[in-house]
Amino acid sequence: VLPSAIRHAEAGDHTTLDRWARRILVVGLVAAVVVGLVGAGLGPWTVALLYGAEFRPDAWLSGFAAAGVAAGMAGLATTQILVGRGATGRLAVVWLAAIGAAAATIVVASAAQPTTRVALAFWIGELVALVGLSVAALLRRDVTRSPA
Repeated sequence: VLPSAIRHAEAGDHTTLDRWARRILVVGLVAAVVVGLVGAGLGPWTVALLYGAEFRPDAWLSGFAAAGVAAGMAGLATTQILVGRGATGRLAVVWLAAIGAAAATIVVASAAQPTTRVALAFWIGELVALVGLSVAALLRRDVTRSPA
């Protein structure tokens, strides 16, 4: 993805990169929901099968963890657009916001089981990162590439 993103950015083809960012956001959000539901349904069974019944997580933990991974993969793809545009400074801002959202979730969800609270925080952090990375990828045009 990165070589294509760099070529489009250097050619000034922002329309294509914007379209990619929007599509990745939509697909990432949909995938997070679907994968989260599948993870909630199959995750406990799969973990118990692989590691034994004593390690069976609850459905919430499995679902949040799976949804977070799906959102994270979409965020990784969106990061390639930012790198291609030379807008890597925005990555730190987005990830600090995502960490803040995850930390706030841990504090607010204090009634949940610790493992579920951490999985929920992971999912929220990855969602904030995906949306933030998408917004950051769509904001730009005045960004000039710096040699890396």
